[in-house]
Amino acid sequence: MIGAVSTRERPVDRGTRRGRRLIVEYGRELRDGRLETGLSQKELGRGAATSQSSVSRIERSAVRSLEIVLAARLMAVIGRDLSMRSFPAGPPIRDAAHQALLGRFRARVSPTFRCRFEVPLSIPGDPRAFDMTLDKPNLLIGVEAETRFHDRQSLDRRLALKRRDGQIDRLILLVSATKGNRTFLNEEGAGLREAFPLRTRAILEALARVADQAAPAADSRRARRSLGRVGGLLDPWLVRDRLDLLIGLLCSPSVA
Repeated sequence: MIGAVSTRERPVDRGTRRGRRLIVEYGRELRDGRLETGLSQKELGRGAATSQSSVSRIERSAVRSLEIVLAARLMAVIGRDLSMRSFPAGPPIRDAAHQALLGRFRARVSPTFRCRFEVPLSIPGDPRAFDMTLDKPNLLIGVEAETRFHDRQSLDRRLALKRRDGQIDRLILLVSATKGNRTFLNEEGAGLREAFPLRTRAILEALARVADQAAPAADSRRARRSLGRVGGLLDPWLVRDRLDLLIGLLCSPSVA
């Protein structure tokens, strides 16, 4: 389900808050481990090549930042290994190429669609968002844009989860038409091509037909039947709850 655009925490603030919480948790774990091993702060510091006062500040979370190598050394002295990993927690800051790709796509979509950018899912506490949504009565389209491919499995998971949780009628994967992306799709994109069966021309034609609400009723019905046959974008009742996924390689004006 898509919610209204809301004020979001800045990535720098979210990262700072998360970092501070990790320092507190680390200091508590370090102190517990030191006491279990019977070491004093001075002995722990000597073993990790740091001072007793540094160990004290870390245990009390009285430091503004914590060096990873030092943190790993301290844990090693008490017989533990420090482990770090990251996980998706919200949309990243997008670069100019990403914004330009979305802009080129928006320029080729009828203005009769309501277009919104960075639209969050309305699940409480869920930081995910669609890069763009296009909507008309009885039709909501999510758009995910990729300027370059990295990890296909990660992309597959991210798209599948947004498809499941986003309550959308269609999902468009918008890909920058670079040589590297074309090579990736040719070599590793079989699964994506199967999940997203349409290509750029078919998608843009489908969007144009759906946007044309001023056509006579007979022409409108013929257009909808045609779109149903090609798996295009139309009102959801024609596809019986089946979610068609679309892929487009959108060329820049100089390439198209």
